[in-house]
Amino acid sequence: MSGNHLRDLQNLRVLSLLGYDVRIVAGVARTDPCLVGPIGTLCASQHVPGYVPGAAARIRRVLAVMRGALATPARDPWAENHTRAHFEATVLRAARRIQPDVILVRSLFGHLVEPLRATTRLVILDAHDSQVLVARALSTHATRSSRLGLRVREVAAARAEASYQQADELWVPSRREQSYFARRTPGLATVIVPNGIEPEPLSHPRDSGNAELLLIAGFGWPPNVAAAETLVEELLPRVRRRHPNAHVTLVGRDLSPRLIDRWRNAPVRWLGTVESTGPYLRRAAAVVFAPPSSAATGTPLKIAEALAAGLPLVATPVASEALGLEPGVHAVIDYDLDVLADGICRIIEDASFADRLRDAGRSWVVDNLSSASIAARLRRESVVASTPESARAHP
Repeated sequence: MSGNHLRDLQNLRVLSLLGYDVRIVAGVARTDPCLVGPIGTLCASQHVPGYVPGAAARIRRVLAVMRGALATPARDPWAENHTRAHFEATVLRAARRIQPDVILVRSLFGHLVEPLRATTRLVILDAHDSQVLVARALSTHATRSSRLGLRVREVAAARAEASYQQADELWVPSRREQSYFARRTPGLATVIVPNGIEPEPLSHPRDSGNAELLLIAGFGWPPNVAAAETLVEELLPRVRRRHPNAHVTLVGRDLSPRLIDRWRNAPVRWLGTVESTGPYLRRAAAVVFAPPSSAATGTPLKIAEALAAGLPLVATPVASEALGLEPGVHAVIDYDLDVLADGICRIIEDASFADRLRDAGRSWVVDNLSSASIAARLRRESVVASTPESARAHP
């Protein structure tokens, strides 16, 4: 694995539930205490500098994308910082020393599958996102000059993803990626492992009449910016016709000065990054995430967090359809802005409707996104269930 990404930690927790003795190789800027103890043992780490915006970093990224488009074997250009820090050598040394039954590695390092095969019985790749699908989503929001670079990035990612065929199994976050990789890597076993989250106890009463609309996102990602613009400029005015006290809270980094200035006199506040999103999730009337149809992603964590916290969700289908959420049952889901605005108003006005969405959404999280439910899926569908440790733990 690399980094302290929530998905990495989730997958380690799931493997621990399956009976594995988990040993962790991490590319980190710091040793995170949550990587040890009940989840597993940090056996090796390598400092990997993060991406620091600037002209030099942009040039290195462009060169990495171009190399990735031409390299043999193909290499994901997003592995650039790890390659420069010699993280791959740390991984291979640790694998040779431990000789594990199964190696789970991020698809970012798909080029390591062949050398890792000499140290293990099974190699599983975990694809948090298809970089081809990411490049395509970004191109719909990019300038004409940027689209050429994104096309090169797509070519590089496509070559890297073709190399996944050498793995024994691929983990993907949703049905969208499963369908995509079925075409890209025919014959490779692909298992849906969603971006999971543990449901929270519903100990807080709903604040009747609360009209705060919440969006938690990284606003450097263009589809999230589009979702914020839809919320503030399209949905909020519609809702305020019935509820003049309605207002929007945006949590997350990188909101552009252009939007901050444009919304200066609107009932909107931007908080930037916060220590914990919990207080905001417990307080708001609903999370509203309405990206355009081009913004296809796997399992948006903002959706998972809202449902797990027992907060009603309002979303467009592109944000929810890959998960299997049912409109009107688990969330208010539609592309029609008038329908979404009416759903928001109903959540504010009708406590029983809001509670039904809350309860159904949280039950869906328990059944689909909790570590226990993901482990159960892997026991049924994954090669990890065939390992000696798993067989002994779950006969």
